[in-house]
Amino acid sequence: TEQNLLAEINALIKTNRLSPRSVTCALLPFHHLFGLMQGILVPSRAGGISVIQEIEVLRIQELVMKLERLRVTHIYTVPSLYYLF
Repeated sequence: TEQNLLAEINALIKTNRLSPRSVTCALLPFHHLFGLMQGILVPSRAGGISVIQEIEVLRIQELVMKLERLRVTHIYTVPSLYYLF
């Protein structure tokens, strides 16, 4: 229900210590619930900025430089992608 989603969103904001100064990037597909929550709904509710970035595995160094340039404070992805960093 809508109340369940809001409860989860608020819990994630608190757990991840998000604020209006947060800049998040979810390297996840938005058609999955986790990607939708962490990539769009949670940052929006926290009042922060959400960076939407396509994952191009062969250009991982460019991705890292972009995340640094945008001063991303929170990254959400699947564990296997962390090994590329």
